[in-house]
Amino acid sequence: MCIVWYFVSNFNISISGMLSNIFFVFMVGISLVIMFMFIFSGHWSVDNLLGHGGWFPKGGYGVFLATGVGR
Repeated sequence: MCIVWYFVSNFNISISGMLSNIFFVFMVGISLVIMFMFIFSGHWSVDNLLGHGGWFPKGGYGVFLATGVGR
């Protein structure tokens, strides 16, 4: 895919611009579809977020762990 993208972007910049717009729209659309499928699946509830101590039950340390920057 990278090799194809290299040739497309080097020989016709308008095609690569159009393709990047299409890929962006598909990425956002697929993300929204998955989000709505998850929220309306019946497996999700507000208790998932607020239960077990709230958003960050371990404080700032939990925030860094959640972002993968834990020590």
